Amino acid sequence: MAVSNSLENAHRASLPSNRANGLDPLPATVARCLELLEQAGFEAWLDGGYVRNCLVGCRRGHITLASNASPEQIEELFRNAGYAVHISDKRTLSATLTSPEWPHSIQISSFHKVTKRNSQGRACEYEMASTIEEDLARRDFTFNAIAFHPVHGLLDPYRGTRDIRNKKIRFVGDAKERLESEPLLALRAIRFASTLGFSIDEETKRAIAETAPRVLALNKAYLRHQLDKFLCGTFAHDAIMEHLDFLELLLPELTPMKGFDQMSRYHCYDVLEHTAFVVNGCKAHALNRWAALLHDSGKPETFFLDAEGRGHMPGHPTASLTHLKTVAARFEFDDDFTRKLALVIEHHDDRPAAKEADVRRLFENLDQDELLFHAICDLMRADALAKAQWCQMAPIVATNEVEKLFDKMRAEGKI
Repeated sequence: MAVSNSLENAHRASLPSNRANGLDPLPATVARCLELLEQAGFEAWLDGGYVRNCLVGCRRGHITLASNASPEQIEELFRNAGYAVHISDKRTLSATLTSPEWPHSIQISSFHKVTKRNSQGRACEYEMASTIEEDLARRDFTFNAIAFHPVHGLLDPYRGTRDIRNKKIRFVGDAKERLESEPLLALRAIRFASTLGFSIDEETKRAIAETAPRVLALNKAYLRHQLDKFLCGTFAHDAIMEHLDFLELLLPELTPMKGFDQMSRYHCYDVLEHTAFVVNGCKAHALNRWAALLHDSGKPETFFLDAEGRGHMPGHPTASLTHLKTVAARFEFDDDFTRKLALVIEHHDDRPAAKEADVRRLFENLDQDELLFHAICDLMRADALAKAQWCQMAPIVATNEVEKLFDKMRAEGKI
């Protein structure tokens, strides 16, 4: 195998054995991909998200490799070996192949570097690089700039493994320069805080604060994609509370919720933290998490105190729909997704009993959509768990009974 000249001088990660980090033994499909490339005289490394997920302990899923072979050479080599393969992205010099032995996609990219960015700061032109080190230099965060080979081990020139150990998010290169050239990386940093549970290092955090307003001018589809992943993170609650200053630029609907005391014995959190817990408590699907984020956004404007000093927010689901409409327009949600969100938010406070009439009524209110029925039950449970501890169990048990009855009625053909 041809190995780049600087490999022997590269930083070596002081981690436990590769086996202890999920990198060895390699799945047979991965090993076969490396073998095919090397037998043809090319250099090949596992890289990017696959290596990061193995080291962090996340689900591996999508395989990514980097090689000094061209996309055309990759396509020919794997097609001749019996794989279904096509050049998936000519800009990033990538080929994608599928294998019956691996349930996820396999992407093999030529070593490449960025030569041009568009007005949004997104890389739009590339050229082949001569070494794996050049390829790693264009990566965004240090934990994404690690390569692995079963013989040569980890190649970690930016000390990404150290940042994984310390659970830190840090850019490759100067943070401010990276954000000035590609402002979307600010949102990607926040996203990884939510998905990995890492904290952003101080230099990176300062740079994000200085350049954050530039994110507003970015393509809405880019922003929506990153926000979906952010909201679906395992650590979404912590990330929402930690990075609220940044999020408020994109979602000013959060601002009135911050510090808003609900003045109710049922609630031990302000509206924002209650919302953050509900988001984290819902299933990690975009529909469920967006509904959770916006379900109580109408509470501050509908709030009033009764004569005993107790807070009430009548009609807050309807008020929340106004905020949904604004957010949907801002991030260009498609009509069907917006409609589904609206139905879940509008009826999240209906509190049906485990009676056939109540179940049928809620199902009809949700346009007889089975997915939405389960999504609203998910939201109701998460909503209950984010209230005072003494009042959590009764609504959770009631919701479970409603969902159980719904499934029974569906199986019997009653709805």
